[in-house]
Amino acid sequence: MRKLLFLGAAMLIAAPAAAQPAASVDDARYEAPLPQAMGDDEDWDEEDYDRYREEQAAPPVLHPGQVEAMGGAMDRLLGAVLDLPIGGIAAAIDPYNRGRIPPGATVRDMASRDDPYAEQRLRAGIRGATRGVGAMSQALARVMPVLERSIEQVEREMEAAIDQADIQPR
Repeated sequence: MRKLLFLGAAMLIAAPAAAQPAASVDDARYEAPLPQAMGDDEDWDEEDYDRYREEQAAPPVLHPGQVEAMGGAMDRLLGAVLDLPIGGIAAAIDPYNRGRIPPGATVRDMASRDDPYAEQRLRAGIRGATRGVGAMSQALARVMPVLERSIEQVEREMEAAIDQADIQPR
């Protein structure tokens, strides 16, 4: 029963993010204008333009302050979720109260019913995840140029292999 309540709370929290439209990388790369020193768009072919955009793109790095702010926001969000009253929901789901959930119970009450350190564990998990996101962001920033070059190399090799293939109808 507790798992279902936590799952329901998590789904409510995730609903606004799931409702957002997906961002398109292809649409975003043509938004910024070319610098004046680079000349007019007419002088550039599509490959030059793409190469310029890729060189100017900022690496997907989160500033440590942003990561800390996200961690703080998640901590406050956890507090709000833990304060959600669920006694009425439980009574609506199970009118005979077989789970023995008090009418004014909150998520915090139910989480700490069997584990008095549940809230501390959850908050420690958020702090650990915040550190993990920061480390992952920094590692991603270091590896992105290598990945991009590798992908470009694979594309070139595939194109060369296709060009070299002698495909004749039988």
